[in-house]
Order: sequence, then C-alpha cells, then structure tokens
Amino acid sequence: LEKPARPERRVIELHPGQATQRILVVDDKEENRLFLREMLQSVGFTTREAFNGEDAVKLFEEWEPNLILMDLRMPVMDGFAATRLIKATERGRRTPVIAVSASVFDENRELVRQIGADDFIGKPFKQDELFQKLAEQLHVVYVYAEEEEAEVDGHTAA
Repeated sequence: LEKPARPERRVIELHPGQATQRILVVDDKEENRLFLREMLQSVGFTTREAFNGEDAVKLFEEWEPNLILMDLRMPVMDGFAATRLIKATERGRRTPVIAVSASVFDENRELVRQIGADDFIGKPFKQDELFQKLAEQLHVVYVYAEEEEAEVDGHTAA
C-alpha cells in the first residue's frame, strides 16, 4: 500500500526564540549558491558561501557554521576531500554536513558515510525535503504557512 502523499507544507520562518543558525553553502555554481542563500535567508537562517572545498574549509574554520551544505563535485578541492578535512577536526565531527549532488553515482550512501557526511540530498531537491533535513540535523522548529492562516470560528484568518 502506498501512503497518501502529504501536502507540501510551506516553511515561512524559523519559530521565534531559537538560536541563530549559521549555514555554510558550498557549491561551485553561483546560481545554486544564490538559490540556496535566498531560500535559507528568507526563513531566518544566516548563510555564507564557498565556491570550492578549499574555500569551504577556510570558512568553516573562521566562521564556525552550525551546518554545511556541501556540493560533492567542484574544481580545486571537491566536497569529498573538504568533508574529510572538516570531519577530521573535533568541531567538524560535531558539525553536520549534508552532501549535495546531482550525480546518481554520488548517492552511494556508503561513500557518503565514509567521508563523514551526516546526510545526503540529491539535486534537484524539493524545498520541503531540504528544510526537513535541516530540522533533523539542527533540531530547529519552523512556522508553516497554514499555521499562520489558521481557521478562527470557521473562517480563515489572514
């Protein structure tokens, strides 16, 4: 039996009162970084961006993000090598890394585990899938669009 598809719930913001969450977005393609930055910042995450693994390792050390979205295929230093370097540090072992890739070959869960990544998301991904993985790793709580438009006395409150 197939489970009925649950309607996609649109995240509108982080629930108030939570600590600021810093997310390092690592991708060699500017349009991918821009897309993620806008999506994450629109709900209240703080972001910084790196364009290759070498830049990611440097920013990880300087900025101390709470989570890293790491593209696996990049020039200079790929996400595999950067994740291994980050996870080799004490703070890196405590910082969740979500590997991101458009390649079905990178989806080998064992390889992702071997480099120390905490989770994997394939491109293109759905917004709710990404927010769900962030919630699992960072233990954040969201405010969803339908919660804001809750019914009051049988009428939708705007």
